[in-house]
Amino acid sequence: MTTAANIAYRVWQDLGKIDAFEEFVATGGSTTTVVNGKIADRQDRPEDNYSIDFTAMIVRDAGGASAAPEGEMQRISAYVSSTYTHTVDTAFTAAPASGDYVAIANADIPLREMYRAINNALVKIGEIPLTDTSLTSESSKTEYTLPVALKREDLLRVEYQANTGDSDDNDWTHIGDYDVLPAAPGSTALLRIPQIVSGRTIRLTYMGVHPTVSTYSSYISEYIHPAVLIPAVTKEVLRWWNAVNGGGNQYWLQKENEAAQELEMALRKHPIWKPKRTPRYWEHSWDDIHYDPQLDANNTG
Repeated sequence: MTTAANIAYRVWQDLGKIDAFEEFVATGGSTTTVVNGKIADRQDRPEDNYSIDFTAMIVRDAGGASAAPEGEMQRISAYVSSTYTHTVDTAFTAAPASGDYVAIANADIPLREMYRAINNALVKIGEIPLTDTSLTSESSKTEYTLPVALKREDLLRVEYQANTGDSDDNDWTHIGDYDVLPAAPGSTALLRIPQIVSGRTIRLTYMGVHPTVSTYSSYISEYIHPAVLIPAVTKEVLRWWNAVNGGGNQYWLQKENEAAQELEMALRKHPIWKPKRTPRYWEHSWDDIHYDPQLDANNTG
């Protein structure tokens, strides 16, 4: 499974924002520090606080079991040259151990901008298949308030849980005769369906915007191929970088153009899958059909 940290590491690495000396095997640490004792062997040892605003990433667990804090990344807030220790401003969930593989990205693209670039890329890539199971059927009820996020989306499928006795066999049953009643801006819309058994989960499938990525462990939808995501994020990172620097560096402008071209080719090769829309219909009872004697007389002449 791909996380925000996986993508950030690849983009920083591809853009040369992780110096050769900044990928190393840790010699120790705590939940708020990472120690690189190998710096002692260098002649050009960095000064205090050189790595402020850099990002520390625990790339691989020394034990090979993907144990915490593997996959975590945090902003560096201090560096003490006498102990070769980087301090992060937000604690890791576990202390980096001796032997953990660490990478440190420089401050050219800060962590906050990497998150912003990932989210911008996810929006611009396009909508992905999503499901919502927040609604539960009730007795004597055929109209349900749609979650706000679904108000602007076109439903592809509406189903209900026909079997509640087996979590491995929900027997999701298609509801074809549904309707969405629009509403004014700022208010919720209504989903109208036939009366079904009370206490059943209603599952809605739709194409929507990817959930916001806010932490290193945020998962990226598997419907987006990594070959699409990497150039998409790279393009957003470089768009920001070139804007901040006034677009004066031809090398980085060219890299942004290359990322845009790579993204276009990747989307052609790996388009986002869209579920097929299930048939939709309305079933009317005889009570809905009103007899008109005059019309009948005209037809029989």
